[in-house]
Amino acid sequence: MNILAVDDSKLIRSMLNNVLTSAGHTVTMACDGKEGADLAKKSKYDLVITDVKMPEMNGFELVKQLRSRAEYKTVPIIFLTGETEEEFKEKGSRSGASAWITKPFSPINLLETVASVSKRMNILVIDDSKLSRNMLNNVLSTAGYNVTMAADGKEGTELAANSKYDLVITDVYMAGMNGLELARQLRKTSEYEFTPIIFLTTETSEEFKAKGKEVGATDWITKPFSPIELLEVVDKI
Repeated sequence: MNILAVDDSKLIRSMLNNVLTSAGHTVTMACDGKEGADLAKKSKYDLVITDVKMPEMNGFELVKQLRSRAEYKTVPIIFLTGETEEEFKEKGSRSGASAWITKPFSPINLLETVASVSKRMNILVIDDSKLSRNMLNNVLSTAGYNVTMAADGKEGTELAANSKYDLVITDVYMAGMNGLELARQLRKTSEYEFTPIIFLTTETSEEFKAKGKEVGATDWITKPFSPIELLEVVDKI
C-alpha cells in the first residue's frame, strides 16, 4: 500500500517509516497536517496515518479536509494519539477516522491496525454467472472484505449510484450492459473517477488490455482464476 504518515515528531516518523517499509509498504512522510494535506492533493494514498495534536494543522482538521474530497471519501485514516477516552474516540469516528492507535505503540500493534483497516474495503462485484458470484463472495468475505453482489451491469450502476464502494470487480461479457460500458459510466462520475476497477475476463490479448485501460480499468483477472490469484490482485489495490 501507498501510505501517507503525518506526525510532528521526528522519532515517531522514523519508527513509522521503518516498520511500514519493512512490511512492504511504500511510505511518504509529512511533519504536520498542512504538509500532509498538500501531499494528498498531489498524490492518491491508500491509507493515511496521522498524529492528532500538531502545529499548523491538527489531525481533526486534516481529516476534515481529506474527507471533503471525492478521492478520499473512503480511504482508511488511522489516528495516532495519547488519548484513551471514549469521548475522544467518538469524536474521531465522527470526524472520519477509521481507527486509532494509542501512543506509545508497538510495531505489532501498528501493523495489526493497518491490516485491519485495509481489509475493510467495500467491494462491488458484478457478474451474470451465479456460480462466479458465489465464488467471489465466498473468497472475498472470508478474507475480511465487505461484498455487495450485482447480477448485471445495470444493477451494478444502480448500486454504485446509491453507495460508494472502494473497489469494483466486474465481468466483461454480460447481457444488457457489459463491463466496458459499466467502467465508462462509472469513470464519468466524481465518486468513481479514481476508484479501482478490476475486469474479469477470458481475454488475454494486448488489444483488449489497451481497450480496458482506455475505459478506466485498473487491472484484470483472467478466467478461470484461483482464490489465491484473486486475493493477490485485490491486495495490490
